[in-house]
Amino acid sequence: MILHAMGLTFVGGWQGPAGDHFNFRIDPQQPRAILGYEDLLPNQHFWQAETRVVAAGEARYSLSFRPDSCTLTVARLAAEPDTVRVKLAPLVRALVEEAGVVGSLENLAPERAASVDSSARTRVKVYMMAAQGTTKGGSHKVDQIDLEVLVGGRNAEPR
Repeated sequence: MILHAMGLTFVGGWQGPAGDHFNFRIDPQQPRAILGYEDLLPNQHFWQAETRVVAAGEARYSLSFRPDSCTLTVARLAAEPDTVRVKLAPLVRALVEEAGVVGSLENLAPERAASVDSSARTRVKVYMMAAQGTTKGGSHKVDQIDLEVLVGGRNAEPR
């Protein structure tokens, strides 16, 4: 009735509640805090469980993404190997709750979509550049995720 009074005959799904879908994206033009980290592993896109090896200069890292637990495991492959498991599920859950029925948040400040974890020797910061997924029965499944990963030693001062 209201739509008819406004001269609208149809409202597509993209204009209403998102249902069981969610979508987040940070503003790629905003700066990201990188001080205190030694290596940047940009443009890491995952849409399924996957392990890959990436290089940053002379350093090599194994990245393992698991969508079922929404975790990224970063393993330094070197003379002194080390592993850090970053849990992204709490961040996804908080952003889904913030998005509410709309299910979408755009142009987020980078720090609002960042998660940090560490081991005894290594600190890892993950920026969730974009994520898409579904919610069912209170649990959230990430279908696609774009990450930027920063890796540094524990000796450097975090920023």
